[in-house]
Amino acid sequence: MKISKMLLLLGVFQLTAFTSLKLPGIYTDNMVIQQNSSALFRGWADPGEIIHINSEPAGLKGIAVADTDGRWETKIETPAADNMPMQITISSRNDRTVLHNVLLGEVWLASGQSNMNFPLFGVHNADAEVKAANFSNIRLFAVPRRTTDIPQKDIHGAEWMVCNPKNASGFSAVGYYFAANIHRELGVPVGIIKSAVGGTPIEAWMDRPTLEMQLPQMAEHYDTFSQKWHNGGKEIYDEKLHSYEEELKAADGQEKDKPAQPRPPMGPEHIQHPCGLYNGMIEPVAGYTLRGFIWYQGEGNSWRAKGYIDLSRAMVQLWRQKWNARLPFYFVQIAPCSYYDQNSQGMENICSELREAQRLSLEAIPDSGMAVSLDTVDDIDDIHPRNKKVIGKRLALIALNKTYGQDVIYSGPVLRKTVCQGSTLRLTFDHAHGGLVVKDTEQNWFEIAGSDGKYYPADVKIDGDSLLLSSGKVQNPATARYAWSNTAGASLFNGEGLPASSFRTDNSSWQTEDKWSYF
Repeated sequence: MKISKMLLLLGVFQLTAFTSLKLPGIYTDNMVIQQNSSALFRGWADPGEIIHINSEPAGLKGIAVADTDGRWETKIETPAADNMPMQITISSRNDRTVLHNVLLGEVWLASGQSNMNFPLFGVHNADAEVKAANFSNIRLFAVPRRTTDIPQKDIHGAEWMVCNPKNASGFSAVGYYFAANIHRELGVPVGIIKSAVGGTPIEAWMDRPTLEMQLPQMAEHYDTFSQKWHNGGKEIYDEKLHSYEEELKAADGQEKDKPAQPRPPMGPEHIQHPCGLYNGMIEPVAGYTLRGFIWYQGEGNSWRAKGYIDLSRAMVQLWRQKWNARLPFYFVQIAPCSYYDQNSQGMENICSELREAQRLSLEAIPDSGMAVSLDTVDDIDDIHPRNKKVIGKRLALIALNKTYGQDVIYSGPVLRKTVCQGSTLRLTFDHAHGGLVVKDTEQNWFEIAGSDGKYYPADVKIDGDSLLLSSGKVQNPATARYAWSNTAGASLFNGEGLPASSFRTDNSSWQTEDKWSYF
């Protein structure tokens, strides 16, 4: 605990060393300010300094006074977007900063791991897609990658960029497509703040108090590890080596029982280090006025799916607390991939369990929505599906309906109830717009089981908003599951062409325990 307190104090000292007017790094030329909101402006100045904020031609005005630590902040009431660039002047008695080409519009934070970070230049038909990414009223901001033990209040080395082929090429494809759809449908500017790093677990995106609440054992180990790390780290290496040698000895020459060679310990700057990315990439932009969050992550937690529901709910609660608003949270369900078969750690269908945890998160997290990706894979060996255009559009459909109130279909079929009818199971669905569709694929991915829990492929008949499942091998079916495989495709859609999530009707057991294995 002493280490944590010391690091927190270092973060405080870091912020009090300002002697002139300064804005956080996210307030730059080309920024987008959330329309129809109380938009936060903050910064640092000499204690007691009066800060004035004025804009032309929009006429926005604000005033703030720096406190004894030199911090100041104020909120400015913003009107509806008018697509007119403006200039904002922030001034004190002796200093002035001018922000140019600023727009009012819709602002979203795009976060997660590699599939959110996946660049536009990697998508299908990339040359044409990059060339078409020319929208002067879409603005892009990429938070610099940083992981640290110390919660940061600022970022350096980044700026808002106008969306053009050069700037969009390396930007998040999902973030870009989401923004483009919102921009086209609403006719207003859109700003996307990307804060994403590949290969990261959800624990890296939450703060220490949240980690302590959700995983107290990890938090306790976090303190012990930090102490050992800052003492040079040798003790950590010795412990790992000793554990490896003991397991190797216990294997007694049996190849199948031999442990994997120990990995180097993950220090505070490792991307998987708990809390590190929150401290370095979320805390510095927390409070910047947004409309909502989009999130694409989960692959890094596939081996611990059982605990993902609580972790994702806790992370969203944290972020909403930091933004002081119940902002919508729309996320992407992870796609099937053979990678999970090849790295199963002795477990089957771990990808399905993580997808199930994400499906159940819809009920656990208020004001949330999920874009299904089961049908977006064209290379089952690639954990990064290239069809990001569809994903961005599906996230946008959710936002257009649930946030902006448009009458658009945003979801595929969602299981509502299961009823046993003799030798048949009746599954009834919501969001069956235009009727249920079971595509004629090589495998329909539906299975049923009796009380023995043994699953067999099922025959499927459509009956209105229900499916009737049966099998000659199951006389009294009790449970069903759909697309329950690491490499399952999609066969169930509604008439609008939106796919159903994978699901199971029995959630009593999980192979993937809510354990952790970091450091």
